[in-house]
Amino acid sequence: MVDRDAVIAYLVTWLRENTDKQIGDADVPKVNTLQFPYAVVHLIGTQAYGPWADPDVDLELVIQITCVGTIPPQVRYMSDMIRSRMIGRDQDGNYVYPMLPEGFAVAHRWASGLGATVKSGDRLYESPDTYRIKVVPDQ
Repeated sequence: MVDRDAVIAYLVTWLRENTDKQIGDADVPKVNTLQFPYAVVHLIGTQAYGPWADPDVDLELVIQITCVGTIPPQVRYMSDMIRSRMIGRDQDGNYVYPMLPEGFAVAHRWASGLGATVKSGDRLYESPDTYRIKVVPDQ
């Protein structure tokens, strides 16, 4: 069985490495100096399924990645950068940014919806984008 926390921890680290931006796990990134734009990863849903013999072995996680900035173009830039990392493919159909975790495999990933850029509080803007990730145990 795949541990949801392991998937989220991997995704947060993977996004940090592939965007060179600050990424938080369900909260504002824990850093000394917060830099904009940044993003926050939230697990908002999970469905377990699999073959008849082991129906709960595979997971499909619904992930919200909220991009935050001080002006709307900054938020859209971050959203587009994350989208290109999450689902961008080359001309052969391979992911440009592969996910190669230990302990489980990412079978598929896709965008579920790109959120509107909205004002959040007095000085911030955000866009809540959703993605789905199907993970399976390592064979």
